[in-house]
Amino acid sequence: TGTKRLTVSTIRIARDNYETVVFDDHSDTRHDGWFIDGFTINQSSKRAENRDDAMETHREALYAARTEEPF
Repeated sequence: TGTKRLTVSTIRIARDNYETVVFDDHSDTRHDGWFIDGFTINQSSKRAENRDDAMETHREALYAARTEEPF
């Protein structure tokens, strides 16, 4: 897969509702629809009900984006 350009984003979308997403930053979105750490890149998210859980999900996704290969 060569160099990965993945972004992990966690946002608060409502009270007690956070969402973490993994995005492919390649211009050709070569990893679109691929999987990493339980995420489908560009297509799925994980939700959390509080900030602490959201940040833990973000850390786990960020670690996976840095160390794992999408498949």
